[in-house]
Amino acid sequence: MHATLISVRREKQCYGTHYMKQESFCGRPLGLQFYHATGELYIVDPYFGLMKVGPQGGLAEQLAAAADGHPFFLLNNLDVDQETGAVYFTDSSNQFRRRDWVWSILIREATGRLLKYEPSTRRVTVLLDRLAFPNGVALSQDSSSVLVAESTTSRILRYWLRGPKNGTSDVFATVPDYPDNLKRNSDGEFWVAVNNGKGKVEGIGKMNAGDGGGGGGEDTVGVRIDGEGRVVEVLREVGAAGAVSEVDEVNGTLWFGSLIRPFVGFYILSILTTLTVRPSVARTLPPNPRKELLNYVQLNLTSAFGPESLAFDPAGRGPYTGLSDGRVIKWDHHRHRWVDFAITTPHSFLIISRRSKNCQGTDYLEQESLCGRPLGLQFCAATGDLYIADAYYGLLVVGPEGGLATQLATAADGQPFFLTNAVDVDQETGEVYFTDSSSQFHRKDWMWSIITHEATGRLLKYDPRTKQVTVLLRALAFGNGVALSKDNSYILITETTRSRILRYWLQGPKSGTSDVFLDVPQYPDNIKRTPKGELGVLGGDQLRGGYDREVEHDQGGGGETGAGDRGDGGDEDRWGGEGGGGVGGGGRGGLHK
Repeated sequence: MHATLISVRREKQCYGTHYMKQESFCGRPLGLQFYHATGELYIVDPYFGLMKVGPQGGLAEQLAAAADGHPFFLLNNLDVDQETGAVYFTDSSNQFRRRDWVWSILIREATGRLLKYEPSTRRVTVLLDRLAFPNGVALSQDSSSVLVAESTTSRILRYWLRGPKNGTSDVFATVPDYPDNLKRNSDGEFWVAVNNGKGKVEGIGKMNAGDGGGGGGEDTVGVRIDGEGRVVEVLREVGAAGAVSEVDEVNGTLWFGSLIRPFVGFYILSILTTLTVRPSVARTLPPNPRKELLNYVQLNLTSAFGPESLAFDPAGRGPYTGLSDGRVIKWDHHRHRWVDFAITTPHSFLIISRRSKNCQGTDYLEQESLCGRPLGLQFCAATGDLYIADAYYGLLVVGPEGGLATQLATAADGQPFFLTNAVDVDQETGEVYFTDSSSQFHRKDWMWSIITHEATGRLLKYDPRTKQVTVLLRALAFGNGVALSKDNSYILITETTRSRILRYWLQGPKSGTSDVFLDVPQYPDNIKRTPKGELGVLGGDQLRGGYDREVEHDQGGGGETGAGDRGDGGDEDRWGGEGGGGVGGGGRGGLHK
């Protein structure tokens, strides 16, 4: 009924760029397939289940919303057996809704299902479960099997419907990067839409017989596989800037669909610009000769997520890190546990005193705009103050004794901060440099900034003497980490979407100008300077690995953050909260020493 209102323009809740906030109300039809015998169109909607509508269109009828007592969470794609009318479809996850689909792939959870709907009985049967984001579905030409694209594992599974292998499954093919939808052509071959970010995937050219090699600057947008699972064609295009969600061959024409762009393309690939996930990079970096980093101790977290950045105080104590519940904690080397140091909002007092648990656990994404989300941290050595870039509360500072941080700035040039990210401090002048990654997307929806290639980020400077904020650079494509050079003559900014590091000159003849300092092979996140003046770019292979990496050095040594195991808990800290923990970007992690 909501869609009916929209169609006659009596309300506009589902129009425009804010559709994500309304899609659970408006619906989000993803997979479509006609049943030729009746002319009915079957639809899978991630919020409203399996549906169908007659040849004349109109309001679709809901056929199923659950199977085996488990509600559908993210229905994705379907195919119809044109002989029997049976419908095969996928439920990609039972933990994450479509709006948060990327988290299913980030954490590599496997709760997806392949299902079958029988129109004669109106019953749904689960054929396969524990799938890692099952996506596209396509029946074989003789309907003896059905293929399922498992996005997280980059493979195509085959489930047998007839014959001696009936009811069993095997791996039909492995494809480069993340497969999305599947479509069968008239020859019984399959087109796989490939979501591969920039398309610089090492060895992809080897998959196509007769191809001379990799695609250089080309992007892979589709792979054609024959009925035996052999790759017979890899479809590339220069400047595709990602990939598409569907490739379908109809009457000699290739049609392309996109998950978020407002177009449908055919044949000419250069107009396609988007996709759903961004993968690891093409080349492999040489191994780190510092093998001592392989021997590490992991300091685990129990009740919070997402340590983003590390800082050591002027005395070399720490590390300090910010958490998803609004706290900044530090590692107490004497007691060998984490203790609370600071909070970015008064709401965090409720968390610490155990009067509220809104910001704890896996639901932190829903609460972080209330609880705060401290990301970048950096101390001023002269004062001992800790500057904090909070994604929702802007630039803050807290004194050497910790406590409730003071908000310093929430806007610049009349434009509010949307995603305050990283920070560095000039230790001579006390000036603070920080990034606002986007003016369109908050931290919860940061992925959409990169997917859409929008460039509304800024590099800013805060002067503690005048309390003024100055915009130094605009139009950054997800401006992320910041690091001053050793002599403070320039500052580096990682521009995540464009996989490069920019340099903004603060002194000398180039003062006030910027240039490209370095192109990097991955999506750069934070950047840190070592005591020797060297700069470490912090890894951005986060969509496939599920975490960032950050290397930071203090006078007493170094630390590395990465994905870790869940902690065992800790003692009560000085504010009454939980003390155990570990540092890892993007999830429960561990601090490696």
